[in-house]
Amino acid sequence: MIPVPRLTPANEPPHFNVNCRQLGATFLAETPPRDPHEKSAWWSEFQPDLAKHFSYRCGWTAMVIGLDGDVDHYLACGDREGRPSPHRNLAFEWTDYRFASGTVNSRKGNLDDQILDPCKIGDGWFEVLLPNFVLRPTNRLPDELRAKAETTIKKLKLFNEHKVRFTRWSWYQRYWNGGEPLLGQLEMDAPLVAAAVKKALAAGEALPDPSDCLPGYEVKERKRAYARRRACTKKAAQAPPGGGQAEH
Repeated sequence: MIPVPRLTPANEPPHFNVNCRQLGATFLAETPPRDPHEKSAWWSEFQPDLAKHFSYRCGWTAMVIGLDGDVDHYLACGDREGRPSPHRNLAFEWTDYRFASGTVNSRKGNLDDQILDPCKIGDGWFEVLLPNFVLRPTNRLPDELRAKAETTIKKLKLFNEHKVRFTRWSWYQRYWNGGEPLLGQLEMDAPLVAAAVKKALAAGEALPDPSDCLPGYEVKERKRAYARRRACTKKAAQAPPGGGQAEH
């Protein structure tokens, strides 16, 4: 996670007010029980603008995903167990949107502000470590946000989950350049990985060869689960062979 400029009315896209906010306000007023996602096309029209605002990076993984990300509602607007969301009124508001990978968006769900807002992240609050590509908070993270940071990392699986570590490694490997990393490109696509490389170089440390630090993945053998033997009922025990009825 890295700092992302806040979304404000001043930086919302042209025509957002007419094509999304105003239409959405009418929908919310006239159909109180219905889920705003019925009209998700109205906010999805501005997904490219949101992606651009986030420099085409997922707000939580801080890595480029191009235009493959989702419009995430930071305060989720969808139904909750058949009840309207308390944040239904924000469904068509630019300021509530965040750009996220589909995986992160799904994991975040209705956690809302239990999760750190990428638009309120400070510089240097998180770092990626080499050579294992795990993410951790730094001492720059305010103490009052540490519990929320731990929840964010755990729920969104940003610490050492294989997929996210592999993605960090893949950017590192792409710009490895035989030990002379292309930092300009790496900073654009995976800035936390670039920061880790710069930190190692500044300390005079040798950079790990990508072929030696590919994140491992282990599939453990499952123990075979045996079905519990069904106990015989008294009637079944009295039944004669062949399935016929017992004589009386």
